[in-house]
Amino acid sequence: MSPEHGHRSTTLGPLPGRNTWVTGGAMSSLVLVLLGFGSPALATAQYQPTVAVSRANPEPGDCKPWDYTCHEGDGNAAIGPTGPTGPPGATGATGATGTTGPTGATGPTGPMGTDGAIGATGATGATGATGATGATGATGATGATGATGATGATGATGATGATGATGATGATGATGTVTITPVEGPGTTVVANGPPAFDIAVCPPGQKAISGGFRGATFLYPIASFQTSTNAPGDSWYVGFQNVNVANDFTANAIAYCSP
Repeated sequence: MSPEHGHRSTTLGPLPGRNTWVTGGAMSSLVLVLLGFGSPALATAQYQPTVAVSRANPEPGDCKPWDYTCHEGDGNAAIGPTGPTGPPGATGATGATGTTGPTGATGPTGPMGTDGAIGATGATGATGATGATGATGATGATGATGATGATGATGATGATGATGATGATGATGATGTVTITPVEGPGTTVVANGPPAFDIAVCPPGQKAISGGFRGATFLYPIASFQTSTNAPGDSWYVGFQNVNVANDFTANAIAYCSP
């Protein structure tokens, strides 16, 4: 294209015309980058120039700067072959971040994972407040009798209890048989109008004197008569005498009535 006529030649022509073509290629690359085709190689693949076709006598001003197939004022000019593809333009600046899209639907629940390892034992917590008293439980069954415990120490003697009421009279027992054997003492002489004298009658072994008496003259008076002991407790009878006669002495004998 000659500068004086404003035509493109069949070659790339002077530098101004080549700059216009390069600018068009760069703009195409920028448009591709903004549309998401960020690779220069892809931009090159998308830009496929076609063979130029002659327009029918375009008027001056009809051709656009990037339309290299348009030739103003020379309807008879021949169109040369398409020149080689220019190098990819520089990558354009990153466009502004678009608005955040709507939140997608919740995906399905994933499968349950395997159990994790048991964690370490935690520290002992603080003691909780005392709970309310629970209801009284049911009475349990009676337990088995325990073994007898050891004998405890003897306790102190308790105070004497009050006298109990007199019991009812018992039934009369059957009449028993009692064997009584009279035994006389050896005898003693009682002096007339003298001091008292005494005699003792002793029962056979194994018997007791349950009663007693004496044998003597009329002038003899018993001044004592009671049970005593000679060989065993209660086995003898004692009798003391006084003679009131002033002229004669008399002999007196104590008598013991013995029973087994």
